Amino acid sequence: MAWLGTWKYRRKVTVSNTNIDSNLTHFPLLLTLGTSVGTGSADVSSIFDELTSDANRTKIAFTKTDGTTQLYAEIEKWDDATEKAVIWISKSDLVLASGATTDVYMYYDSAQSANTTYIGDTNDTQAESVWDSNYKMVQHLADGASTSATYDSTSNDNDGTKNGAAEPAVTTSGEIGNAQDFDGSDDYINVDVLNNDIAAATTGTVSFWIKVEADNADEEDVFDITRNVDAVDTELRIIYDMRVDHKWLAVGCEIDNVNHWKARSPLNSLSTYIDSWLLVSITHNGTSAKIYYNGVSQTLTWQDNGENEDKTLWFKAFLTDATSPADVATIGALRRDGSDIVLIDGLIDEVRVSITARSAAWIKANYYSETDALVAWGAEETGATEFTVTISETITTTEVLAKPVNYNKSFAETFSVTEILNKLTSYAKLFSASFLITEVLEVCKAVIIDVSETIGLTETLNKASAYAKTFSANLSITETLGVTRSVILSFVESISITESLAKLMAYSRSKVESFSITDTLSFVDKYWKELTKHTSSYTGISKHTSSWTNKNKS
Repeated sequence: MAWLGTWKYRRKVTVSNTNIDSNLTHFPLLLTLGTSVGTGSADVSSIFDELTSDANRTKIAFTKTDGTTQLYAEIEKWDDATEKAVIWISKSDLVLASGATTDVYMYYDSAQSANTTYIGDTNDTQAESVWDSNYKMVQHLADGASTSATYDSTSNDNDGTKNGAAEPAVTTSGEIGNAQDFDGSDDYINVDVLNNDIAAATTGTVSFWIKVEADNADEEDVFDITRNVDAVDTELRIIYDMRVDHKWLAVGCEIDNVNHWKARSPLNSLSTYIDSWLLVSITHNGTSAKIYYNGVSQTLTWQDNGENEDKTLWFKAFLTDATSPADVATIGALRRDGSDIVLIDGLIDEVRVSITARSAAWIKANYYSETDALVAWGAEETGATEFTVTISETITTTEVLAKPVNYNKSFAETFSVTEILNKLTSYAKLFSASFLITEVLEVCKAVIIDVSETIGLTETLNKASAYAKTFSANLSITETLGVTRSVILSFVESISITESLAKLMAYSRSKVESFSITDTLSFVDKYWKELTKHTSSYTGISKHTSSWTNKNKS
């Protein structure tokens, strides 16, 4: 798999398709970092070990399956001290497949510059690209600019304003990162600005995590859109009803004092969720509503509203079409006619509002993603091998082959000739695994010629002999002699005839140790002919013939 630039480390994240029932595009995927995360309880704390501080949190990158196409990421929380982080990633063309697993990669490297193009904190421009255009508000419900505010993660900037400082108070005990703890007395978050972005919508989705810590005696409002003035009620209410004979979640629509529809989940369906987190998702497709608990659709009971019943009504009906339209939106309370009538006592996390009815597959996958049960982390990988390959693709073969020459020059300063020759042999063997034999022989030739410039002729000849013997262990006789031929011919061009003949004699003697007499004589005869081709005068060589012939006969 391709590697992203010069990033030092990466981990593969595999998104399981087991709980993805149809392809999901631009889905916000939650990645939790820590010592026991994902479906395999992986320890990914090495990410924090590399980055070392909160200040380096944006020296990360996320890519699609190809390893190089970057994704956007929102850092909701990063705590180097505890080695925990909460990050959302996505992009408009990211698809989580239903028919196979989907891989993404996380890169991290403290030596990189901050990745300000793709990585941002909540409320940063980069982070807003994680959320598709149908999301009109995403509140992670950590504190924002102060303890009196919360941030919207989308580009709509529908930030929240609390009733007062720490009203509600932030808590680190959220289902995902931080959450807000509503006291049931005077705590709520005003998000009135949201209404402008959803006023024309006839479909939509509202979702949130909620934890009610006690078996309450009354109904309490989780999220409402209503009027804040006069006595005409126009509102959408989402109610967490924990009364003894109820224990259900209800959604209702009233316009100009007329109830048009109300639906609720089964009786006592909330009993098992007392003092535990529950993900509630409510969708409206323009025809009717659905309620989901933890990604599972609930069987609804509809209140009979007689001739006034109209299940098709949604945001547009009470924000635009009503005679007295709603004008406030609130998390954690019903605010009607200028008063705070019903407030919730409990924890709320991750409130989202969309202007599309999210599919059942989306809602199911969202539950598994937000409970860290959709992804598995792979082992840490390093980019060293891939980086070397990238370099070799950008320089010429001549430059690559020249490196052994320079390498041995540097060793000549500190090592003996014998040590240099040993290193040369090992180095050439290494290259033989990656290059053609012809290229390896060229390395041999270049290095031997280079060394002959700085060490004695005898040492050079010994080197040629040792080097050729090394190759004879792995190559055929013909190939070995080919090495010898290349080396000897190179010397004929640069040293005197006498030296060339002396070299040939010395080399011939060394061959007797490794080859049969017949092979050796055949070799000498062949290269004698080669020498005559490369000399300016046959006479210049002939005076050495008698001694050469006698030595060969012996």
